[in-house]
Amino acid sequence: MTDIDNNEITWLDKYKVRTFEECKGYEIIKDMMNKWISVFIDRKNWYPQFKNGLLLSGKSGVGKSMLAELLMNKWNYKIVEFNSLKIKTTTTINEKLESILSTRSITDIYSNINTGIIIDKLDGMDPKKECSLSDIIDYLNFNKRDYVEKLKIYNRKNKIKMTDTEINRIIKTKRFINNCPIILITNELTHSIQSLSKDVIHIEIPSPSNDDIYELMKYIRDNESFKLNNDILKICIPYCQNDYRRVLHLMELLYHSFKDNNIGDINEINIIKWLNSYSEKDLDMNIEYVISNVYYNNNLTWDSLINMYYVDESFVPLIIHENFTDMVPNNISYKEQLDICIEYYENMYQSLVIKTNVFGHWEEFNDYIGIFSTVSANNILKKYMNEDRKYETYRKSAMISKYNYRYYNMKFINYICKKISMDIDNFAIFSCLLYYSVFVNMIYLKEHLLLCASYKLTFKELEKILKLSILYDEKKYNKRKCKELTDMYMPMIIDLDIEEEVIIF
Repeated sequence: MTDIDNNEITWLDKYKVRTFEECKGYEIIKDMMNKWISVFIDRKNWYPQFKNGLLLSGKSGVGKSMLAELLMNKWNYKIVEFNSLKIKTTTTINEKLESILSTRSITDIYSNINTGIIIDKLDGMDPKKECSLSDIIDYLNFNKRDYVEKLKIYNRKNKIKMTDTEINRIIKTKRFINNCPIILITNELTHSIQSLSKDVIHIEIPSPSNDDIYELMKYIRDNESFKLNNDILKICIPYCQNDYRRVLHLMELLYHSFKDNNIGDINEINIIKWLNSYSEKDLDMNIEYVISNVYYNNNLTWDSLINMYYVDESFVPLIIHENFTDMVPNNISYKEQLDICIEYYENMYQSLVIKTNVFGHWEEFNDYIGIFSTVSANNILKKYMNEDRKYETYRKSAMISKYNYRYYNMKFINYICKKISMDIDNFAIFSCLLYYSVFVNMIYLKEHLLLCASYKLTFKELEKILKLSILYDEKKYNKRKCKELTDMYMPMIIDLDIEEEVIIF
């Protein structure tokens, strides 16, 4: 760790590990990561277990993101990072990944810098977003997919008949190594993420032990000349929740609270009082954690609940609202149940009133919105919470799914219209004309597909435009039709790419 004598920076930065070699306690993991990335540096280092993706899993604060970034930095990779929780505001992620994996810029070639991709918070990825886990699998197999597409086009042009079995036999003899390494990071191994297992090397990063936490706390204490005895450090260990970041945060707050004896002498009683007020603030949380605590934890402070609201200001209130009636206890009278719902709905209504009337200035009133939408739900149900109350997994209703689906469709439409320089009001006509050419009258289909190819629309984008047409009938778009459209469109994109390369060089 590098020591920096600067009172203005946080201890998270002050005690940040600066190089891959400095990461202590990860020796076996570092060896596995070095072996994996060495294949991208020199393809002679290929080994049978190699995959184009590396999946790092483990609880929050164990060092997953740190290890990924330091590995890339060690081998001089320029990092392009995506956070899946923010992908909902990034309409071009598919295009960016496609571009990164398919080419290298002239600047990168001459500066000897390659690009490395990190996709964080994978467990927050929504299957209805523009980039889903199925897309990630495609990118992990980018070179393999590209090879198969070109092979099929070559066979068709040369009138060579080859079955899928024969193509697979050829693929097994090849080594497909992408231009760029991809590191995926997740806190939880959900069922959908496990579908990636065939396409990644999975490394689970273990949580730091109590001994690891204790040693880090002793190091910080000695470095800061902070008068904490070992017994006090041991009292603090459970409050660190096996999270390295939380250790640094706790120690920094503890130092500034007790320096110059501002809040009393440093003794076990005062430290315990302080720790109880510290609670569980700033803990990295996901939606599952938030909803379960709002409905089942009767020891939360308002600050903790507001912190949970900020995990996702849009969906936390929505999911709380969708599940509230299910969480009302059924062992009380109907009148009591009704009173609970009315009280909650009044609070929820007030949050919507504030949100509507301060549109554009939410930052100033967000705490109040959080109190009415999130804190109120917990406080209303708090007296009914006990150890006998069985936890039930929350549900996401059709309303939230439709909200998601409509939002991402509108983002996609806006993105496509900008890409092809078209007024958004004309998208409906454009999609209907394309649909008509594909499914009704194919006279102008080739011209329409060439136009789409000239604007560099990917096949996935073309498909989605068809599906957003008001004429779309999923029964007509079967596997046979999909294959016909793929066979027609893919050569157009490849031919255009070849022509442009000739012009450039």
